[in-house]
Amino acid sequence: MAKANIMVVEDEGLVAMELKEELKSMGYHVSYTADSGEDALKNLLTAKPDLVLMDIQLKGAIDGIQTAQQIFSEYHIPIVYLTAYSDEKTLSRARESEPYGFLIKPFSERTLYTTIEMALSKAEKERNVRHNWEWYSHVVKCMGEAVIVTDEHGTIRLLNPEAERLTGWTYAEASCKDFNEVFPLYDIVDQEHPFTLPFAKVLSEGELVFYNRFELTMKQGERLPVNITLSPLVNEQQKIIGIIITIGDRSVEEKSQAVIKRELDTAVNIQKSLLPEKLETIYGIRSHWFFYPSPFGSGDIFNFRSLDNTHVGFYILDVMGHGFSAALFSLVLHRILTPNIEVGGILKKKAAARKGKGKEQNIKGRTRILSPKEVITELNKRFYFNAAENPFFSIVYGVINVRTGKTKLARAGHTYPILLKKDGKLIQIDEGGPAIGIFPEMKLDEYIFTFEPGERLIMYSDGLVDVRNHKQEHFTLQRLLDFLKSHKKTPLETLIANLKTEITEYMHHTESTDDITFFLLERP
Repeated sequence: MAKANIMVVEDEGLVAMELKEELKSMGYHVSYTADSGEDALKNLLTAKPDLVLMDIQLKGAIDGIQTAQQIFSEYHIPIVYLTAYSDEKTLSRARESEPYGFLIKPFSERTLYTTIEMALSKAEKERNVRHNWEWYSHVVKCMGEAVIVTDEHGTIRLLNPEAERLTGWTYAEASCKDFNEVFPLYDIVDQEHPFTLPFAKVLSEGELVFYNRFELTMKQGERLPVNITLSPLVNEQQKIIGIIITIGDRSVEEKSQAVIKRELDTAVNIQKSLLPEKLETIYGIRSHWFFYPSPFGSGDIFNFRSLDNTHVGFYILDVMGHGFSAALFSLVLHRILTPNIEVGGILKKKAAARKGKGKEQNIKGRTRILSPKEVITELNKRFYFNAAENPFFSIVYGVINVRTGKTKLARAGHTYPILLKKDGKLIQIDEGGPAIGIFPEMKLDEYIFTFEPGERLIMYSDGLVDVRNHKQEHFTLQRLLDFLKSHKKTPLETLIANLKTEITEYMHHTESTDDITFFLLERP
């Protein structure tokens, strides 16, 4: 049973002991029992509780309410109050501290269990929301453009440093205020009547809205000519939870190209920092690669990582288009293509629930690895928006059992992976389905094979085979296949170096407009 760690704060020893035994009989772990607020705070970090059962009436310098307020404000650990009786003033104080539940003594086992589970569920949802907004805040702060994020009602939730500099408003001053009130906008053809941004249109249609003939009123009253872009902020459940407002200063448009280039370089450098180490080995599986991002911004990314002590996962993907949006989207995809469930990873999921003692309970700590087909299907569910500017991307994702070599691989719209057998035979893996985000539902086949010692699995982006020379002739897949045949026994490091040389010489100082990615796995 996947049960929580619970701290009990109760100054009546007999009551605390009975409550501890009752919690243990339900499968919970009582990480610490404190008899005062001071005792609870002193041992909180050691106990690491997921929830605190807090008696309101405690002896000592601080009562249960003061203790609970400090615990929640500093650590966001949910609190459920225990009380037999209290005066109205004390209960009012308790309600104002926004606990996750009340238990009135005496209470039944079922009431205790239900209150705890509801509190834990509410806390988990709030953690996910807080985590998402922290992630959005991090991304927005790193953007070089002035960006303001509101909730679905137009209330300001985020204001990045560039927006503060541009408008004169700080985040602390503008937070929780209505955007249209803080930042009045005027159409250049109507300088008297403020224009109200159509948040409802973005929410209902889920589409980007752009305005380029407006002036924004800054904090000191001056008006600044700006471009305004409104786009929906979508969570993992595909629900629009806010509006991203990007503000462009038209007075400095002559500097925009340099700014864009700098931002693209930053995005590309971030992407490169997330790539696996060259000649990395995980459980005996070796990888090597080279990556030439487009000068217009990269949408390619790939990775190779451990899923557990017997499996490794790998992927290569290519986001449609170029520029900052493609680079940012690829970073978002990198963030969710992880086995770490706690940060939103989708390569694993919590084990299915089972029933016990008349209640449906989780299996503590148990997870299972999703198959490539499941992962790609989940990606399509998350990133099919049915919008005119629906983002889409291609991907190859696979899982290798490092003990047996059994490999499952799925492909969605990406170039065919190539399996180089030990005898030099090349197998193009063409099973798969359409790219992610094109259709609301997708049918997908998995390719299952044994990755034998001495074999190599090659993945690449279409930018590699589409590279042109000075005569505008493509490099072609056939040229790549011929190269691989001629290097079937070549060590990985030499193979990569030779392919880079061949690609560079073929381009002959021409510049590719697409990313060039080559990713190889080997089972020695």
